[in-house]
Amino acid sequence: TVDPDNGTVTGTPTADAEPGTSVYSRIRETYTNESTEEAPGKLALTPNQAQENTPGYEDGNTTPGNAVTVPQTGDTELPPGTKFEVPPTRVPEGWEVIVNPDYREVTVSLPFDVERGTCFDIHVKVTYPAGTTE
Repeated sequence: TVDPDNGTVTGTPTADAEPGTSVYSRIRETYTNESTEEAPGKLALTPNQAQENTPGYEDGNTTPGNAVTVPQTGDTELPPGTKFEVPPTRVPEGWEVIVNPDYREVTVSLPFDVERGTCFDIHVKVTYPAGTTE
């Protein structure tokens, strides 16, 4: 597939393709005047960073009206540029969830009116520089 905005070529490898494998191809470019030109192209298979890394968090406990900070306890060496976030649609109403981008820790604040004993899984979305997510 060619991105019409920037010309980036992407492709989907077969399931048995090994990271580091390259495929050579000819890419045909069609200009606005309908003329075409072919150029050699090389597609390199980049590793699936979501499969190679295992970030994670342990459980955290707190009481209504108080915050708890939970550190990222999975892999400590992650690719530079890895981003952590909690999509707002995954947070219960009235709760506050903040992800510290430098330390990758998650701070959760519960409202005063939350019932004691309430449990909720906070799902942290991890986006790697190559674009894979988990």
